[in-house]
Amino acid sequence: MVREPQQLFNPGDTTLPDDERIPAKIWELLRRSDDFKKAVQQLRQLDEKARATKRSGSEWKESCGMIGDAASSHPLAALALQWLVPEPLFLETRQLDGQIEDGTGLSPDFNHPSWIWVKRDAPQGAIGPSPRRGPEVAAQNPDWKNWQEGEALFNCETAWPDLLKSFQCAFRNTWENKYDCANAKEIAFADARKSFRDLLSRTQKQLDAANKSLCAEPEPAAEIGNGLSFREVPQFPPPGMSADEFEQFLALTELTSNYRIFAVPTTLLAKSDVGKCLKHLRALLSDNLLERRSHFFGTKAAWRDFVAVESRSPSETEDSAIRRHVIKQHETPALRNARQKVEGTDTPEKLDIAKQELHTVETNVLQSHFSDVRDNLDCIRKLSALIFPEFSLVKLLRAKKELFNS
Repeated sequence: MVREPQQLFNPGDTTLPDDERIPAKIWELLRRSDDFKKAVQQLRQLDEKARATKRSGSEWKESCGMIGDAASSHPLAALALQWLVPEPLFLETRQLDGQIEDGTGLSPDFNHPSWIWVKRDAPQGAIGPSPRRGPEVAAQNPDWKNWQEGEALFNCETAWPDLLKSFQCAFRNTWENKYDCANAKEIAFADARKSFRDLLSRTQKQLDAANKSLCAEPEPAAEIGNGLSFREVPQFPPPGMSADEFEQFLALTELTSNYRIFAVPTTLLAKSDVGKCLKHLRALLSDNLLERRSHFFGTKAAWRDFVAVESRSPSETEDSAIRRHVIKQHETPALRNARQKVEGTDTPEKLDIAKQELHTVETNVLQSHFSDVRDNLDCIRKLSALIFPEFSLVKLLRAKKELFNS
């Protein structure tokens, strides 16, 4: 008789808090992705070489490029890579002599010589932090209290419940901010007649000058909405840009990056016209969306079957694990009665008959459900293959039938 293996974490478990269910599924798919695990290994090798040369060689720039490339197409994977192969920048704020100072360091220990403190109202050009691949971490974060350079705080074998709480929080926030923000907002601009392209062009010149001082070859610009581009959103107005213009620049950058834009006619005359307009808008927004959030990144049943089979012992075959799981999951009254007959029979002749009846009932159960479990396994494996390096919600959230026909 096969010994029941220890069950792995099931991200389809409905006992998880609502805000964790989808991020947990994404992490569980991501950590199982062969391509993602290869990326982690590649980044780790680059990091080891970069630390050996004190980041004076090309390996450090290449490792930063890996994070930058991932961030543009897969922010969740970029965040995970930063934490799996960390080069953190620690942040802290203090008040000294009545002034607020922002500090950065390469160690959570404030006595480390890398710590730099800059007054918050310091002029531009003041000495700032050394560039780091990330993540940025609050110096008081207890998860990083004893961290040493070159250490990883978890790996791709770590299930969602065992991850650092601070990483879970950052992962959830990235999902919500980048992909799952359902809050509408009104965008107001100080002066709508000003040209966003002019503002962007002026800002880009300042960023180009800054990039040239850091890199021999500036990184190519990343595109945002409507074909406009920027390399990095500045935190302070560049020279020549007023505070109002800079506020408009940030608002428009957010608008083109994070929102779909719909136009509502100014000629709505009656409440019934508003209803018609909103009905059309609802149809546009709901097109191609799944009915229920519980189906995102694998249904509850798909994850239940996948985890049950993946938890099998090394000596058990996959088909055997599927059969065991199906029999356990679908214990019908007929199956229970047949099993009781086997257990309650004391003569060899009747025992053979009872065993044959049990085999027939089990065969019927397997014929009804075996292929469904196999499909669920294939579904989770397909999702794991699609989760990295591209993160396409269109592919990942489509119905199972469409997924297999793609």
